[in-house]
Amino acid sequence: MTVKPTRIERAENAQPADPPSSATLPEAASLFAKYVEAIGGEENIDAHVSRRYRGTIEVWPWNPGEPMHSDGTPLARGTLNMLMKSPNLLRLKIVVPGQGSREMVYDGEIGWDQTVNGYALVQGSTLRDLVDTADFKGEANYATRYASIETMGEVSFQDQHAYRVKATTPAGREIQIFFDSQTSLILGTQSSQAQPNGQDIILVSIWSDYEDVDGVQYPTKIVQLVPGNRRVIEYKRIEANVVDPFRFDRPDEVTALLERDASGG
Repeated sequence: MTVKPTRIERAENAQPADPPSSATLPEAASLFAKYVEAIGGEENIDAHVSRRYRGTIEVWPWNPGEPMHSDGTPLARGTLNMLMKSPNLLRLKIVVPGQGSREMVYDGEIGWDQTVNGYALVQGSTLRDLVDTADFKGEANYATRYASIETMGEVSFQDQHAYRVKATTPAGREIQIFFDSQTSLILGTQSSQAQPNGQDIILVSIWSDYEDVDGVQYPTKIVQLVPGNRRVIEYKRIEANVVDPFRFDRPDEVTALLERDASGG
């Protein structure tokens, strides 16, 4: 699927010449329900209790309004390994040769970060993002993932006719979700993402190249657009029901950090 940033900008701001009334738009719940069926149905989704992703990540310079090319040398190129287990366990490791590695884990209660500098607890909006990512069923878990969902209109997203749904989490965070009107698959999302300085920036994610994994369709390519760069994630292999629970156990170093915080140290 061709990626064109100008399409993303128009998708967010598009206003049809004759805006349809809310009565003519499909209900948001029906769009999510059709998405669940499109990726395999509840029975197949529930049969997956863990997943392992192996892939690559590239970071390219990019700013809104600029064409997106993959010519030349990326700012960074590395490997990505992610383990997920139902309902909300996550371990994500990114290794960039010459720049080091970073591993983030959410064990269903707390999150931690491991780099060359050691361990640190994940807090604030960064923890919020980690918790959202750890939701094993993701958008298929819409009934509990969101406090409210509303179909906002019809737009063009990546040259595809789409329905734009505004989803609001229990914490009040808003996410725009774009559903393909023909396939019912999710084409992408727009949300805020936490930065190391504590500030949030707009993140547009483009989902494509869906592939079947034991009866469930998963996007194998995700392009993330933020001011300054474009991240291209490609999953070379996705496996279901292969992850051991102990992979999410807390290391002693993290337990020590929790005890230090509890004692006010």
